[in-house]
This record gives sequence, structure tokens and C-alpha cells, in this order.
Amino acid sequence: MAPRPRPGQLMLDEIREQPLVLERLWREEGAAVTALARRLRARRPPAVVLAARGTSDNAALYGRYLIETRLGIPVSLAAPSVVTLYGARVRWRGMVAIGLSQSGRSPDIVRFIEAARDAGALTVAITNSPGAPLARAADEVLALHAGRERSVAATKTYTAQLTMLSLLVAHTAEDRRLIRAHQALPDAVASALETIPAVTDAAAHLSQASECLVTSRGYNFATALEAALKLKESSRIVAEALSSADLLHGPIAVVERDFPVIMVAPRG
Repeated sequence: MAPRPRPGQLMLDEIREQPLVLERLWREEGAAVTALARRLRARRPPAVVLAARGTSDNAALYGRYLIETRLGIPVSLAAPSVVTLYGARVRWRGMVAIGLSQSGRSPDIVRFIEAARDAGALTVAITNSPGAPLARAADEVLALHAGRERSVAATKTYTAQLTMLSLLVAHTAEDRRLIRAHQALPDAVASALETIPAVTDAAAHLSQASECLVTSRGYNFATALEAALKLKESSRIVAEALSSADLLHGPIAVVERDFPVIMVAPRG
């Protein structure tokens, strides 16, 4: 019998797979992304809705910022219970509904995409499982090519979803500069992974905490939400993600001396 992996080892192994995953996504799914982008330009949808849960929902928020800022199309983050719990019949004709699920088996996301398709929306599945129910429910499928994800805390499929959304928006906008920038992503992520030893001290300090705040805004707010989720899943830390704008409207009161705060603030 193979020895059990050390706590966190599967997660760390899959984090290290990210450069290869992104390179494979670019290579294997580029033609499908280009074709779908062409279809989206021809359709000129008045709105887009993104449906997801958990980590995929954080990726969807990033997609919302991308679509609204780069394409000028209003975006809604779906409340699947409107369909699955309340049985509402939403007017989707002419719109685009995108379902995101690593497994492709989230029942409420599958049902939501089925309802949107039946009501006249163009439906898209972004998933790591192209043979799963979500893919069968959608008109178009974009596969993540991330390989099997064994860690409960998703990592490589999250960054693959971000990349897929960005690549789709870049092609739809016909933004050649942004399209070319995706070719550099695998090397950029590999460089980021070289910082793993440097975060050891920070991680050791944070491991003593029982609670913390994670903050950012704009494109990077999705990363703050995902970081807070990972702290809950992996370390049992009560972490809350807040927009840095909202943080100043009341919640800043909890931040006292030595209270841990993680700020996602890249250049630009």
C-alpha cells in the first residue's frame, strides 16, 4: 500500500502543475476558443450570466470584470436557486449563459444551464470534465485540460478557469496584444512558484491565527475571495474576503494591532 501523502502535499503538487496545465490549455483548446469567440461576436448578446459554485464562482467574478470592462456587455452572477428551488422561468432569449464547474457535476449548475438553453440562451460549459452532465447540457464546451484534480482544495482548475475566461474575452474582443500575452502565462506562473520558499515564514505566522481578512478590488477581488476560501478549506482559519472599498465602510473596525490582513495588490 502506498504511503498516505503528507497534509497539504496533494494541494502543493497540483499548484506546481499549473504552468503545464496553462500551456496545455492554450495548445489544446485554442481552436475551440477562437470558434466560440466568433460565434459570440456574431450573436452580440445583450447580457451574459455566469453560473457557478465555490471556487468556480470566484472565477466567475473575475469573468464578470473581464466581460464588462473588455466587451462592454452587462454580466450577472447567477443565483441558481431561482431556477432549482423557486422554479422561475427567466427570459433568457438572445443572452449567453456560461456554467463553470471543475467536475461538471454540480446539479444546480447543470439544471440552470439546461433551463437557460431551453429558454433560448446560448449556453457554454467551462469544465475539466468534457463528458460530464454540464457539458452535455450546454451548446458549447471549453475543456480545461487540467488532468485529474485529487486535492479537495482546487488550485490548478481555478487558474485554468481564469485563463480560459481571459482567453475567450481576448478573442471575442479581437485584442491581439492580450491574446499574445497568454503565451507568456506558463513561464510567468513558473516564476511565481519560485517564491514558495519565501512564503514559508509568512505561512508559519498565519498558521497561528484563527481569523483574518483578505482584501483587494477589481480584477483581483476574485483572488481575495479564493484565498479566503483556501484558508478555510485547508487551515480552518475563519477568513473573510472584502473589497478594499467596502473594508473602509465599517469592517475596518475589527482590524486591531496584530490582526492578520492579507492584501492582494499587484502592480497596475
